[in-house]
Amino acid sequence: MLNSWKIGWKLTKNSLSLANKHRHLFVIPACNATLKLILIYFLLHPIMRIEKSVIDATHVDPYLFVIIIVALFIYFMVAHTINFILNGGLIYSINLSLDNKPQPLKNGLRMLGKRLGKFLLWTLFITMVANPVQVIEYWSDHWENNKHVKRYLCSLPLRIAIYFSLPIITFNNKRPIKALQLSGQLVKKTWGEQLSVNFNYGIFFLLLMIIAFAPFVATFFIGKYMMLGLLITVFLLGIINLFFLLVQNIICTLAYRYATGQMVSAQQKALLKYLFITK
Repeated sequence: MLNSWKIGWKLTKNSLSLANKHRHLFVIPACNATLKLILIYFLLHPIMRIEKSVIDATHVDPYLFVIIIVALFIYFMVAHTINFILNGGLIYSINLSLDNKPQPLKNGLRMLGKRLGKFLLWTLFITMVANPVQVIEYWSDHWENNKHVKRYLCSLPLRIAIYFSLPIITFNNKRPIKALQLSGQLVKKTWGEQLSVNFNYGIFFLLLMIIAFAPFVATFFIGKYMMLGLLITVFLLGIINLFFLLVQNIICTLAYRYATGQMVSAQQKALLKYLFITK
């Protein structure tokens, strides 16, 4: 059996090969990465300036802390919303491209208008419910025996049970709770019970992100051209994020096709059947 690193690396290469074949797929993650950079500049940058003034001040108005917390909450809500909406459109476009359907990008973007309400509900669910549940899961000794976990997550860890929720919302227009239930059922039916994740591709992009800070670090120690170094680093991070989003959603779409009995190549099937393994 292949370990998680080899599966992650092979799936990453396979995904990039598919992306090179269907280059229109770069459009949606490029929009996603660009919107996040704009959001960081116009929303997060002022928040950081307020936070700095709070740290430097001798007397701090308590309401400033409330403003910072609310502003950060808004930032993450908007960032999550952008991410889920555009990822849904990307998953739809990827699926159409794999089936060689016409105008996959146009139809993927058109689908967003029909599912917008569901994607907004999913954003609220992830922010208000899923994130706190992950904290509870971490501290729980008998997670899989909880009656609510059995009902909604099929006794699976949240990060595994939730894996196909976005494709199910995208293709079947389900509400968040129903999508989560169906996702857990699909994972359990395909890979079994007592599962753990057996693929890791994020580490490769994390290493690239660390390397991307080299221009800024170099100019910082030189003491010159720091703004140029920062701009280069931000640009590189945006490019890396673009490829990460593309790989992430191609792998998810391929796994969904595999789990639902749709066509995937023999090479992809050999990797996807070990995506999750029994502990």
